[in-house]
Amino acid sequence: ADATLFTLLNKCNRTIWPGILPRPGFPGLMNGGLELKPLRSISIPAPRGWSGHFWARDGCIFNRFGKGNCTAGDCGGLLSCAGVRGAPPITLAEFGPGYGISLVDGYNIPISISPLRGLGNCAKIRCALPKFNLQCPTELQVRRNGQPAGCMSACMAFDKPAFCCTGAFNDSKLCQPTRYSKLFKGFCPTACTYRDDTATSNFMCKAADYLVSFCADATLFTLLNKCNRTIWPGILPRPGFPGLMNGGLELKPLRSISIPAPRGWSGHFWARDGCIFNRFGKGNCTAGDCGGLLSCAGVRGAPPITLAEFGPGYGISLVDGYNIPLSISPLGGLGICAKIRCALPKFNLQCPTELQVRRNGQPAGCMSACMAFDKPAFCCTGAFNDSKLCQPTRYSKLFKGFCPTASTYRDDTATSNFMCKGADYLVSFCADAAVFTLQNKCNKTTWPGILSGSGHPLLMNGGLELKSGDSINITAPDGWSGRFWGRDGCSFDQSGKGNCTTGDCGGVLQCAGAGGTPPASLAEFTLGTTLPDFYDVSLVDGYNIPISIVPHSVGSNCSVVSCLTDLNLKCPTALQVKRNGQVVACMSACMAFNKPEYCCSGAYNNPKVCQPSDYSRVFKAACPAAYSYPYDDATSTFTCKGADYSILFC
Repeated sequence: ADATLFTLLNKCNRTIWPGILPRPGFPGLMNGGLELKPLRSISIPAPRGWSGHFWARDGCIFNRFGKGNCTAGDCGGLLSCAGVRGAPPITLAEFGPGYGISLVDGYNIPISISPLRGLGNCAKIRCALPKFNLQCPTELQVRRNGQPAGCMSACMAFDKPAFCCTGAFNDSKLCQPTRYSKLFKGFCPTACTYRDDTATSNFMCKAADYLVSFCADATLFTLLNKCNRTIWPGILPRPGFPGLMNGGLELKPLRSISIPAPRGWSGHFWARDGCIFNRFGKGNCTAGDCGGLLSCAGVRGAPPITLAEFGPGYGISLVDGYNIPLSISPLGGLGICAKIRCALPKFNLQCPTELQVRRNGQPAGCMSACMAFDKPAFCCTGAFNDSKLCQPTRYSKLFKGFCPTASTYRDDTATSNFMCKGADYLVSFCADAAVFTLQNKCNKTTWPGILSGSGHPLLMNGGLELKSGDSINITAPDGWSGRFWGRDGCSFDQSGKGNCTTGDCGGVLQCAGAGGTPPASLAEFTLGTTLPDFYDVSLVDGYNIPISIVPHSVGSNCSVVSCLTDLNLKCPTALQVKRNGQVVACMSACMAFNKPEYCCSGAYNNPKVCQPSDYSRVFKAACPAAYSYPYDDATSTFTCKGADYSILFC
């Protein structure tokens, strides 16, 4: 895409007011400021290569005209900073060229920067010492209501050339660390702590988008319901740790919720199913019930339940049995940070009869052997309460075969406890489904079309409208195959009838099984069950708008595939499709000339005979990773295991 997307995430337990200041010569974003409520995020597009910085304002009060003040980071008493710099001390997220966190203007709240989908080292960086302000030297402290609320830089506090690198110290050889900047560096080793502190604080990541998180000293657990039905997640902290969300909530299909927890929080999540609650939060669940309450509030879920466990480390546990597929994806941490999943589609069907829990005549859960038989050998109790005697059984071995990374009995930790430093986490329920996120990065509305392969379910009835900057999540079952494309220049009436300039599917908004009229740029998928997914960007049907596929599979090296070059500007005359004198699409040679040598048909229906043409070479030069003709498999088919995918238009 030709834009960089900055996503600002407020992980604080209070509203903040991000400020944005572009460097000279670069456009302003969001008029320089906005309000961001707790746990909310906003995505802001900027031209690729944009340069400037973000910071968080705190304790703000504005009237309906956007005038007021902030206790930290104020920019002239305005909601929209519009070119005014924030009043220090403020922690800065800086961009262009590269990215970094700066404490040159001091520190107010924890912050982190996570590059998304970029090329290169692309390190996540953070300045999130929980007690930074408390450990700030007294002479640098900014206090509010008697408490430390910010930490000035030495330059701001003392205004001396040695601290500010000005006057006689305005030289790289003389502008050196001071005891104050060294203290800041100890707190935040990857942050810039004085003017010339760039060697360890400027990072590069090519063609990335970025997540800027405020109050980054919290762990954010995002619960995602990939099921086709409502579930009711339960949450149980370990003793000594705070409860989250009062222990339970309702989560509708394809919805997610982000829950902050103190860094190092310990406990587990599970999914309750088939619940009915009255308006007082009382009722029952057919699976995972916690005393008949919506808010479990310290009550453990009734097994069998699949558990997502945290602290220390993270893992999936089947010690309490299994009810629905589950995965854990660390986000932005340091270390191996493996994505783990227990998502065998037919786990409950393959559960031994003596362990099955049945509802309405169907297997709906699988008990652990401990739960089913209550014997010391299965529960690691009594004489078996010893690591040498607590060993795998035939039942736990069966569970391990289904889910190799899950804990299947009490002492099964060697292959089921994972570490990731400083991460947030995505916990996905019904993780045997894939989520496609369609995102419109064009500067105009697009109308995605979706065509499922034969025998596979239709998604979104085949089509939808997506305004500029908007996105939508769509779930598909394991094994699904099909394609996505962008329609352009569409006009539909209230009944969903009309037409599109490119990619039209019979003059309807919802294609409902109809393919797009070429030329159209395609994103194609075949999702695996036990085998990896296959995906590609194809120009075999021609080209209309830029398109990219971005896999999201933590711990796997899955390739981003894109065709971002505007082929309409480079399209050979013989392949051009024009509207009102403008090239709006570029046909494939097969479509333009309908000859076997271009279509790989007839005598050319063989990869040894059907070779690249001058026309397909134009496509390949513009988009090297995309299919340029039917047998262009070697450089154009990609695989990824257990991923979700973003499909970006433009």
